[in-house]
Amino acid sequence: MKRQKIIKGIFWTYAVFCMIFTSVFIFATLLYIFWPSDNGTMANEEMDMVLAFGQYKMNEYPQKGTYFNNLALKIEFYSRKKPLSKTEILKYLGKPDLMRKNKNGEVLVYICDAPTSPFVHIERDRVKDIVFAQVNKDVLEKYERYPDTEGD
Repeated sequence: MKRQKIIKGIFWTYAVFCMIFTSVFIFATLLYIFWPSDNGTMANEEMDMVLAFGQYKMNEYPQKGTYFNNLALKIEFYSRKKPLSKTEILKYLGKPDLMRKNKNGEVLVYICDAPTSPFVHIERDRVKDIVFAQVNKDVLEKYERYPDTEGD
């Protein structure tokens, strides 16, 4: 009889432990599924941007071609979640070739030896977006040369 009570006590302790463990596991799984975290992707996108910067500096700098466009693309992906400042853009991409100020901010144009060139849209000192387009005669007429020094 005493032995039966001990076995019953062990059984119930084990059952309660399994129920708690299973509940915590289910809760953690649901939390992981329905509350996604961007920390991993932000770290990956930042790493991609830094690696693209290194590849550009090693393989192509000071020219602007495929590696430069790849760097601008990685910056654009990163800036969708954490917009970079104009100072950071100038640090990564260097001095732009052309610019145009508008009521919302400015557009910086980097002329590349690739089929398209990045147009960096800056608003309130932050990158709004980066668009890739061809630089043609119309663009050259609508934009002005970027000054050698800026009085910011």
